[in-house]
Amino acid sequence: MKLAFRQRVALFSAAASGVVLVGFVVASVLLNFDNMLEEADHVLLEGAGRIVFALEPGAETLADVTQPVVYLSGEPAELHLIELVAPDGRTIHNDRDWPVDARPAVFPVETPKRAGIRRTRQANGRLWRVLGISITGHRIALAVDVEEFRVESWKMAKTFLSALPAGLLVVALGAWWAAGLALKPLRAMTGIAETITPDGRGQRMPVESRDDEIGRLGTVLNGMIDRIESAFRQATRFSADASHELRTPLTVMQGKLDNALQNATSPDHQRVFADLLEKVHDLKSLTDSLLLFSRADIDRFHLARESVDLGALLEELAEDIRAETEEDAVDVSAKIDAGIRLDADPRLLRLALYNLLQNAAKYVAPLTPGERGLIRCTLRDDGEAAVLSIANTGPPIPASEREKIFDRFYRAESGTAGGFGVGLSLARVIIQGHGGTLALEEESGDGMTTFSITLPKP
Repeated sequence: MKLAFRQRVALFSAAASGVVLVGFVVASVLLNFDNMLEEADHVLLEGAGRIVFALEPGAETLADVTQPVVYLSGEPAELHLIELVAPDGRTIHNDRDWPVDARPAVFPVETPKRAGIRRTRQANGRLWRVLGISITGHRIALAVDVEEFRVESWKMAKTFLSALPAGLLVVALGAWWAAGLALKPLRAMTGIAETITPDGRGQRMPVESRDDEIGRLGTVLNGMIDRIESAFRQATRFSADASHELRTPLTVMQGKLDNALQNATSPDHQRVFADLLEKVHDLKSLTDSLLLFSRADIDRFHLARESVDLGALLEELAEDIRAETEEDAVDVSAKIDAGIRLDADPRLLRLALYNLLQNAAKYVAPLTPGERGLIRCTLRDDGEAAVLSIANTGPPIPASEREKIFDRFYRAESGTAGGFGVGLSLARVIIQGHGGTLALEEESGDGMTTFSITLPKP
């Protein structure tokens, strides 16, 4: 599972801090223990000096200077003489019970007072600091108990380590909070970016500071959106201008072809002129659709609203489709609640509903061989809105195409009907322009493909 950015930052910060803190604890414990050993070495050197001094004539006896107890960091510790050898090789003292591996391996030939060979060894279940030194020819092996040093160092390490999880939790929470604070402008940009559509392209990213990386990102994105909007406006303006300019020559061509069709005497000529006239009519319809798309895209989609009897309009359109499909074994039924009136543009609303009915007529098919296809229209009053549905029998729309059928110029790969692929898209633009919605309903298992329309009532 991939972690979110804030989670990665928190975990990385905690891990990095954990490594640093553990290293700090280890270094602190080792440094503290080393300082304690230096203190123990100082005590051992003083003890060795006292022992050598005690061997001189008139000095204290050896038993008096080899004190069994010394103080390290204010705490009593045992001082133990392991071995003492005179310059002539005579052994003055030798503790045979002391382990061999805890004795100095070699002795320096002669060393200054602060020199010697120091080792830390285990003996008799405790930790000792052992000194091997030669002073005025005397070889001295002396040890001091530093077990308490080890215990205190381990206690300090455990104290640090026991507090480490809480410290790492604080670091992780702090990193989580800091990352969230740093990502707040990015979340704001993401929210705005999700709302930038052809209908809301005027929004821009908030830029609190142009000096940091996020501010620069917002500035760059705003510049990119400005360029995209400029290109979008140029494209839609070109489409609108081209559609507008094409209407006049197409109208002229339609008129001349109509006259030629009326004056043609040959059936072949009449058939050719009729086909050309139909193509010109299709081109005019496409040009009008492109002009409507362009006006909607550049926010110049104006509605000539008036009171419209939606039930009468739907009944009239159903009758037209019934006449067009009369020879195609198709039944057109209409179940309409009377008295539903809308404040709408009658020409555009008629175009949207006619496109939906014509689309149903293109793809209608009987459920079983020998039956008739069915187109079913319903209209009901839902209180604050008028709810329409236009359904037809036929093959279901594949799941891969359900999200694409409202795209401009998209024609279903599974269909064989003609057209330019703008009918459904134009119907949605018009209905949305009236404040309504157009959607393809989920398959209900009755073999019907249903489009639902909701239009707000005044």
